[in-house]
Amino acid sequence: MQSVEVQISSTFPDIIRYPEPTNGDEAKFSLPHSVAAALLREKNFLFDAFTDEKVKDPRFKEQWGKVKAIVRPEFGTGIMEGNNPITIKLKDGAEYKKVCNTAHGDAADPLTNDEVVQRYMQCVQGILADEDAARSAKLTLALDRLHNISELMRILTFPSTR
Repeated sequence: MQSVEVQISSTFPDIIRYPEPTNGDEAKFSLPHSVAAALLREKNFLFDAFTDEKVKDPRFKEQWGKVKAIVRPEFGTGIMEGNNPITIKLKDGAEYKKVCNTAHGDAADPLTNDEVVQRYMQCVQGILADEDAARSAKLTLALDRLHNISELMRILTFPSTR
């Protein structure tokens, strides 16, 4: 891959302000790092790619310089306003273009319950015991129907990492 160009609104640079992140927290707000994670097909993209270790990974750093954000004032000030075209140029001259109108997980393209549970389980891995994680996920999905939330609060307040 030679380059990736992402056309963005004028608000986006305030959010993705770390072209060369120095730690995992900055990586979460880095367009080059996010694109690198997608290109490198990180298995648990949302969690594994945004660590201090990955920020130091030469495979990621190699991709950062290939990513260019093009600010398009006519897109407005919303994060996902405009068409947000992405162009990937390969070394052999081939170009691939895609227009991103929404992000998966936005209201227009919501996550399924299974996807929500999968992400939740990844977030609580190592914090809650597997049994408690599964039970708390089930309780949380049924929160609007629970008459008593004490079991959920016990799990979340006094976690067991058995």
